[in-house]
Amino acid sequence: MPLPRSPLRRIRTSTKLDLGIDSLLKPFNVVELSPESFRAHRFSPGTLPRSCNAPQKVKYSLYSEQLNGSTFVAPRADIQHAWFYRIFPSVAHGDLKKMPRNTENSSLPMCAHLLTLLVVKIESRFSSGNENVEFVPGALCWRAFPMPEAIGPSVDFVQGLKTIVGHGDPTSKDGLAVHVYTANASMKNRAFCSNDGDMLFVPQVGRLDVQTEFGRYGVNGGVEGPFPETVSADLWWQIDELVVVQAGIRFKVDLPDGPVRGCESLDGDLGFWERQLMDSDIQEVFGSRYELPELGPLGSNGMALPRDFEFPVASFDMDKTEWEIIYKLAGKLWSCKQNHTPFDVVAWDGNYVPFKYAAEKFVNAAFVDKDQADPSLYTVLTVKSKIPGVPATDVMFFTPKWSSATNAYRPPYYHRNMATEVVGVVYGDYKGTSRNLEAGGLSFQSSYSPHGGKS
Repeated sequence: MPLPRSPLRRIRTSTKLDLGIDSLLKPFNVVELSPESFRAHRFSPGTLPRSCNAPQKVKYSLYSEQLNGSTFVAPRADIQHAWFYRIFPSVAHGDLKKMPRNTENSSLPMCAHLLTLLVVKIESRFSSGNENVEFVPGALCWRAFPMPEAIGPSVDFVQGLKTIVGHGDPTSKDGLAVHVYTANASMKNRAFCSNDGDMLFVPQVGRLDVQTEFGRYGVNGGVEGPFPETVSADLWWQIDELVVVQAGIRFKVDLPDGPVRGCESLDGDLGFWERQLMDSDIQEVFGSRYELPELGPLGSNGMALPRDFEFPVASFDMDKTEWEIIYKLAGKLWSCKQNHTPFDVVAWDGNYVPFKYAAEKFVNAAFVDKDQADPSLYTVLTVKSKIPGVPATDVMFFTPKWSSATNAYRPPYYHRNMATEVVGVVYGDYKGTSRNLEAGGLSFQSSYSPHGGKS
């Protein structure tokens, strides 16, 4: 089921533009609900051309540019693309140069013990011939990953990425990888673009200000806040959100509140992975796209509702300072310089668009009178594999719920799955592992590895 054609929501910051337009932007707040379909949005009325994607002259002398997320001849239902109307075309940049391969000797904070490894910071190719990876048949668990000091050396989002586990290879459009990130600095005049796959973020500590070519939005981590007015005021809820930025889209991450922590997670295809997102997380999928799961006997409602997904609104900068663009291809980094911002899109049209979703909007359907419902009922997004009926990965939110089953074993029962499970905790206490999995940590259960509830 494709992602919903939901209304757009406007999120802006204060700025004054050369095009005779004033805009009031308020990051991290949805301040306006646009009546338009997500098929089109423009910063200035009349900027989007009518009945033609690439006219000879675009208003304000903008450049038209297409971004494809699918082949030209894909079935109509599967076509994903976008048209940009921007101040400078993306081709206006300097030569691409390969960046040094970052390695470091470090001790990952394992739950059971410290495991000292030579860690390649970013990895995307997980074949048996890669000496940087090792196939593990059992279970692993990491404590919360250390945060960089706020007054220490500057570490931005790209510099703070580390690969933890993965499967497959982006060059074959098939596989997945789990990464963590920690950062204490904004990216400033740097932008990042993954050519390997779609990236899904779930911050665990700290908010993110994510600016994309389509617009910008704030992303909340696992922070506390009061319930809405309709609920008793003495109760509190946890707020965390996920964001998806598709392959080929340039973006930057700024930190409005200081140091942050999260995981960059699965690049998913073929191997059936069950991604239980309870951690700060980015998941990158190779060759497939995130979709809403089918509802089956559940009916028309429940789980993640299409109307609750939010899409950015065109928001651009006028900046002619030097910028660095970093590209990830097959796990290796390349960079180029350009003399203007990449975030200069005045209008866009299409359906290949970043989006975000708030966990508290998930309609939890896993209430039963006896026994336990399968964890698939917690699925927010799914990714198809090349095997019919087998997902490449399922992204799940284990949100709070009433546990009212009678005569049933309430903790997660002991089990062995064909799916590999990666679990992270944003907040709270997870009982599905015998290890002490804490907020900010990560748990890995390989295919058919025995696991289950705490004793």
